[in-house]
Amino acid sequence: MPSMRKPLARVSLCLHSFRDAVEALYLSERSSEADVQAMRASFGTWNGRDVDGATWVDRVRSGDRLGQTAS
Repeated sequence: MPSMRKPLARVSLCLHSFRDAVEALYLSERSSEADVQAMRASFGTWNGRDVDGATWVDRVRSGDRLGQTAS
């Protein structure tokens, strides 16, 4: 029977790296002013597009996850 230690160690390392990336991006210290500036900077960026946000997400979504959950 092959050892499961190496694959499990790899999964553990990937999960740890993923957690670190999420924490760095979403749980870092931010100020309310920085958040407001980011919102102001992004205001109007969707203007001029031929689709709404939901349609765009449906176009770029990979696979058929939506169809799988609906059935």
